Amino acid sequence: VNKAEEFDLSIVEKNINSISTLLSNETTEGTTGSTNNQGIFKGQSGIMILWGASQTTTFSYSSSGKLYYLDVTFRTKFKESPIVMTSPRFTGGIPENVGTLTTSTTKTRLGCNASTSGLWIEWLAIGIWK
Repeated sequence: VNKAEEFDLSIVEKNINSISTLLSNETTEGTTGSTNNQGIFKGQSGIMILWGASQTTTFSYSSSGKLYYLDVTFRTKFKESPIVMTSPRFTGGIPENVGTLTTSTTKTRLGCNASTSGLWIEWLAIGIWK
């Protein structure tokens, strides 16, 4: 190895160490969790992603709205109301209508038109924590 190659390797090694440090700082609270079956990614840049799944048999029924709903409290508060996306997971084969009814910095209300064994509502909240 000549001097030029040693210099190049030193620069590459420093860059790899810098990238490694940045990535380790991005996951300060980890990427999985168990609070109400919620996972978390909390980045130093300010982005936060929470996710979870709720079985519809735990949902309440609104006779006036003719729908089932569940309030999910986020395990960590967002600085502003996040964007929340939902998706059904149904072992019975046909997905049901699902969605987000309301969202704040601390919770979201999930809604669907059915409550049955095997139907789960998966959700993903993306926002900022600082």
